[in-house]
Amino acid sequence: MPRPIPRSKKAGRARVFKTRASAGPARPRLGSLIFGEFPVRRAKKADFGQIRALASILFKNPRLEWGGKNIYFVAFSPAGALAGFSHLILRPGGAILQGLGVSPSFRGRGVGKSLVSAACAHASKSGHSKVALKVKIENSGALGLYVKKGFTPSRIGRELVMLLRPNN
Repeated sequence: MPRPIPRSKKAGRARVFKTRASAGPARPRLGSLIFGEFPVRRAKKADFGQIRALASILFKNPRLEWGGKNIYFVAFSPAGALAGFSHLILRPGGAILQGLGVSPSFRGRGVGKSLVSAACAHASKSGHSKVALKVKIENSGALGLYVKKGFTPSRIGRELVMLLRPNN
């Protein structure tokens, strides 16, 4: 069983944990990112039902798939409720932040920021030089979050395509 080993890297108020197996050489991996009261971690298959339930509340006709190039990150409240999720797709040309959903009762508390950070960190560690996403122009909350996280917008119709180059 891998055990968490605290590292001193910090991103704002975040503590980054990497795991190391007891046998063999150390392989750094993304562990849990702690932002305030909401730990963010890579989702497990057992979390997928809760992710789908939240997505069906937040979005019209959500299309979520488990496995393959789909990677999800989740944030849970201290009481164990799903606060939000991010959906990252890894492709040869770059990563796509396919979705971000935060439960209405947890908005404005840094959950979305934490989930975007976790997805972008994973994309960078996986060797992807850019992360792209689409956001509707009228979604001012998400648009503001993405700009604060370093994404640059370019307009296409009623949506903005935004790009982040994490390695720059």
